[in-house]
Amino acid sequence: MEEVAGALEHLRHWLEQLSPRLDEPVTPLELLRRQLDELVTLLELLRKRLELLLWSLELLRQVLELLRRSLEHQLRRLEALRQALDELRGRLGE
Repeated sequence: MEEVAGALEHLRHWLEQLSPRLDEPVTPLELLRRQLDELVTLLELLRKRLELLLWSLELLRQVLELLRRSLEHQLRRLEALRQALDELRGRLGE
């Protein structure tokens, strides 16, 4: 909900720049500069979000790698237990 409100506020701000007030004359070049400034700001925010996403994905990759190692370790332990049980069954069957 906050993101929607923020997006609407940004849109309102951007529309105000597109239609400047009568008491504040703005040249087309100034209007273009303002729009480019807004675009640069949005691109910087996007870059920061992408960096955060990349960092999160790397952290997730590391967690998954630790989980894989842990599961492999547990699998080796279970295999050793299975072999021990098989040997014990063999001895009891003799």
